Amino acid sequence: MQTHLPVPTHTLEGAALDWAVATADRHDEWSDDGLQPLRWFDISDRESERRPYEPSSQWAHGGEIIAQAHIDLKYCGDDNPPYWGAVAFQPSSRSRQGATGPTALVAAMRAFVLSRLGETVEIPQELMKP
Repeated sequence: MQTHLPVPTHTLEGAALDWAVATADRHDEWSDDGLQPLRWFDISDRESERRPYEPSSQWAHGGEIIAQAHIDLKYCGDDNPPYWGAVAFQPSSRSRQGATGPTALVAAMRAFVLSRLGETVEIPQELMKP
């Protein structure tokens, strides 16, 4: 049985953020240990293969969520350090939820998770950096 830890959504990154995005999006393809979301990708006209699903670092993955969830992005380059801001619509309360991050994808995926799962997410301990 996996141990889960409560983690503030605004601090999620890397594999933990990808796991939270997949959970929020009700993803249905996972590695055998349940820690890595997977997705089928076409590698040619006749072949597909399962590869890691990484929406916080791959535009081909995260871009779909940004478009489908109508997430707004803004670059705040005059701040020190510069950062990205993102706002996502929260269906349950019909409100908007905002998040920030060092990249547009991280900010957008944090906003998406915040809008679907809330301010704290239970993340498998194995995904947390030491």
